[in-house]
Amino acid sequence: MKRMRLPVFLLGLLLAVSLRAGSLESAYQARAMLGADVWSRVVRIENEASGRGSRYPAEFHGLVVAFEGILWLYTEYDGTQSISRYAGRLEQDQADLGPLLQAVEPGLTRFEDVTAPTPFAILGRPPPYACFPAAVARWQQLQREAKPPARARLLAIYPEGHRQGHMVLEYWREGRRYVFDPARPTVERELSLRLTEDPLKVARALFAPRDGKRPVRAMHLDLEGPGIDGSGQG
Repeated sequence: MKRMRLPVFLLGLLLAVSLRAGSLESAYQARAMLGADVWSRVVRIENEASGRGSRYPAEFHGLVVAFEGILWLYTEYDGTQSISRYAGRLEQDQADLGPLLQAVEPGLTRFEDVTAPTPFAILGRPPPYACFPAAVARWQQLQREAKPPARARLLAIYPEGHRQGHMVLEYWREGRRYVFDPARPTVERELSLRLTEDPLKVARALFAPRDGKRPVRAMHLDLEGPGIDGSGQG
């Protein structure tokens, strides 16, 4: 049976950049944000193409995350990207990570799982480009509440001229519609139920033009959870 090819999410643009603590520390910070309920592994990656047009150094650490049936890679250099290429292959992808890393960049030829108990104190501030871990962490928190959302999705929003996007969490609960934006973590913005659900139109309603560049592309990923009833009603 032919498997459905997945779109590629590239995330980490709009969130204010924290000072880098080092790629290993950032990977563990992102892992701590996600919590024990989300499968993740800290990996050390070697890059044969460092200094030859690659955006990564010769050796660095990242966090591989399994979420909604696909794998994602977080690094402090460019945020999070989806690395699974086809739906329905999570176990195979977890067992054979090498080709997925080389699809990110051909020079990423060697890696090692170095996951261990956190070897140092986790910093209070989030790691750089952490919109994806923050949105997933908020989703995990919402599912543990007495009245979890009846519907939710992640929105990846891309401004004009930018390769990377920014991720927010949109959810419906008790007849109301909200957006959690990791760039403004203390504010849960309410949206009108009359607003279209078209991802790009939602993105343009959320964000004023950034440096004169408004969102030109948006993608969404529907989420599953204990409160999801499939009706779209909160």
